[in-house]
Amino acid sequence: MKLKISIKKLWNIIFVIFLLIILFNIFSYLRPVKTIMYKERSFTFRENVKATKNTPVLNNETYIHNIFWDPNIETVKILFQPNVTNVGYYSVEAYELTNKLYWLYILDGIEMDFSAEPIESYDNIEKSTDELKIVLIHPDLTNETYIKADDNIIYIAGKDLKDFDLAVIKTIFIAMNFKI
Repeated sequence: MKLKISIKKLWNIIFVIFLLIILFNIFSYLRPVKTIMYKERSFTFRENVKATKNTPVLNNETYIHNIFWDPNIETVKILFQPNVTNVGYYSVEAYELTNKLYWLYILDGIEMDFSAEPIESYDNIEKSTDELKIVLIHPDLTNETYIKADDNIIYIAGKDLKDFDLAVIKTIFIAMNFKI
């Protein structure tokens, strides 16, 4: 038994397949991504990680990445000013940073100490060669979003809670050397 398909039906089948492929790609592009794989471990975030693409980094990302992986670093200290309206959000961001960075270092065979500390002012933060300081700047204290570094001090600021979260996620991606 021979199967006969007209040229018109064959073109219709090809068109439908082509259309399905395009729709699948559009859906994949628009779908939010909240989980990524890094060294065979999944990392899940609260926000769509694609949105971190628009988070400004005021230094070269390689410069910041190298700060995270400086062999002299023994401790990661998260600093924050507690006199803001939603101080609990610092806990959320500090947990996000500590948890993800802990696993990044463990996956590379590095044991790192972590701590958090409230500070009175962002001025005059002491630099240290063996301590990475991550300074969280709450939306109540800034009207801009950015990530910047000065020696072993990394500043993360967000103009609102969502941008603050995205800046923290982008900082983790910089530590991973993960590109969106």
